[in-house]
Amino acid sequence: MEKNTDFTHGVNYLSPVPDTDLAILPVWGGHQRTTGKRYRWDGMRRGSRKMVLWQYTIDGCGMLNINDQNIPVRRGEAFLLQVPEKHCYFLPDDPGAWEFLYFGFSGEEAWRLTEKLRFRHGSVSSAFAAPEGIETAWELLRCMENPLTPPGTASALAYKLLMTMFSPASSAAAPDQLLLEKIHRYIVAHIAAGVSLDDLAAFAGYSRSHFCKIFRESCGKSAHEYLLKVKMEIALLKLQSENISVKETAEACGFSDCSYFCKVFRKFHGSTPAHFLKRRKI
Repeated sequence: MEKNTDFTHGVNYLSPVPDTDLAILPVWGGHQRTTGKRYRWDGMRRGSRKMVLWQYTIDGCGMLNINDQNIPVRRGEAFLLQVPEKHCYFLPDDPGAWEFLYFGFSGEEAWRLTEKLRFRHGSVSSAFAAPEGIETAWELLRCMENPLTPPGTASALAYKLLMTMFSPASSAAAPDQLLLEKIHRYIVAHIAAGVSLDDLAAFAGYSRSHFCKIFRESCGKSAHEYLLKVKMEIALLKLQSENISVKETAEACGFSDCSYFCKVFRKFHGSTPAHFLKRRKI
């Protein structure tokens, strides 16, 4: 095959055993090379089903946008993402091509392991692409191509792939990105309790004033604005994917004052939550 030729080899895994309820199960996977500038996947437009995405760069370079930052996914690196989630990955202009191996996993254990891995390494890391892991990934893809592969075998290989990522390898993510990733994970985990700047500062090991200072210096934005931004992203996701009222959404995002929640929501999304729900039902 010519080096400049695009190709797509994808496979959906259809378990030969119906109603399989495994903690990790590969749903789809494949090997692809693209030069198309229209290649773009949005994590908020892939449905509400909880999924984990892994994509390893064989050659070229892709780009991941997450937490308002563009992170290159270079050869020898992989990203680990969750769906639904506000992210987007695409082919940037400069490299011209991106060749990669990819999988989508379902299951609570896949989600749990991904939470731990991303807290440790960020979203993009060479730790997600250990040689043993890549070898396992190719084996998993071959198994998925066989319609008679038992779900237990496919699940075991998917689990093995994720477990190869738990190594002492240094993170490939930038320190600023790691700070954002860790703070983001903390907010998501504690949002219903009304996480505050004091909570974030204690989590990071600083006084509130010092935390706010280093956060702005490192990330170029205020910690308060970032906290509200994450809360509003989660609020929007809940309104999009759950049968939930405005008051319930406010409480789930840690707001005791529903009117203040509506005010902040309108600032970030351009309309009130009630108006958003009304438009969605049309």
